[in-house]
Amino acid sequence: MTNQVVKTIKSVLDNKVVDCLAGTINYCQGELSLEPRGGVYGIAIKLEENEKEKFFRDHNEKNTSKDDIELKNWITLGDGYYPLYWGKDSNLGFRLFSHIHTRESTGTLQLDSRDYLHNYIKANRIIYGAVLCSDISDCEAKLRDLYPDIFKTHAGEHDYQ
Repeated sequence: MTNQVVKTIKSVLDNKVVDCLAGTINYCQGELSLEPRGGVYGIAIKLEENEKEKFFRDHNEKNTSKDDIELKNWITLGDGYYPLYWGKDSNLGFRLFSHIHTRESTGTLQLDSRDYLHNYIKANRIIYGAVLCSDISDCEAKLRDLYPDIFKTHAGEHDYQ
């Protein structure tokens, strides 16, 4: 299924998007390994133009935003969707799933504890998308450069109110 996050990823990463994982299993110094694999993912929120500034301001008051993002640089992916977070994952899907939970040992978005998002979630205004691609670190950086995100990850419990 395609949504605005997937459309954005595919348009930004056109020549690095792959439609499957395939490669060679390698053997080196007694260990088996796979060639680089994985993908990038994003989470976005649908906001009306008149909601954007208030959401951004309220979010920043909770001290959960990346320090270098200004409102004027937080641009839509299209259709009123704004990027909350871009990430990469060598086992596509696992990190994305982890972000909806609070974890003690791994930095996640802890979406379950961000009470101010619950009404948006209930109204189906927060979406995600993921795409298999090559050079996942470069792809994640390219997405962040073109469409800056505002969330950062935290380990353990964090008071989002």
